[in-house]
Amino acid sequence: METKGTCRLILVGKGCITIFLDNEEDRNKIWSGGPWVIGKQLLRFSPWSPFFDPEKQRNTHALVWVKFPGLGVEFWEVDTLMAIRRTLGMPIQVDQSSTTMEFDYFAKVLVDADLAEPTPNKILVEVEGGDFGKKWS
Repeated sequence: METKGTCRLILVGKGCITIFLDNEEDRNKIWSGGPWVIGKQLLRFSPWSPFFDPEKQRNTHALVWVKFPGLGVEFWEVDTLMAIRRTLGMPIQVDQSSTTMEFDYFAKVLVDADLAEPTPNKILVEVEGGDFGKKWS
C-alpha cells in the first residue's frame, strides 16, 4: 500500500510495530483496507494505548486453511465460500487451485481463526430451494 504522507515504522518488540502516519487519510486507508498479509503473516492492527507492553500480548489467532470435502460445486463461488467461512473466522482468500474436480472434490479457504473459540463441526447453508447441511470432522 502506498501512503500519501510520511510513514515511519518502529519495532517495539515481540513482533509488534508502531506505525506513525502524518495524515488521517493514510490512517483511514490502513484501518479500512485489508486484510493485510505480508508473506504468510496476517498483520493485526490495534489503536495505540499508553504503557503498551509487547511482552504482555497474547495471540490466539492463526491463519488456517480449511478444506470442505464433498461440498457441491454450486457452492464453489468465491462469495459463497467466503460467507461459509465466516462461521469460523475472518475469511482471507479462496485457494483457486482447489476449486476444481481434477483430483478431488473439495474447496479450500484461508481463514483468520481465533483458536480460543470453539470450532463448529457442522455448518448449515441455507439456499433458495432448500438447505445444505454438512458435518466435517
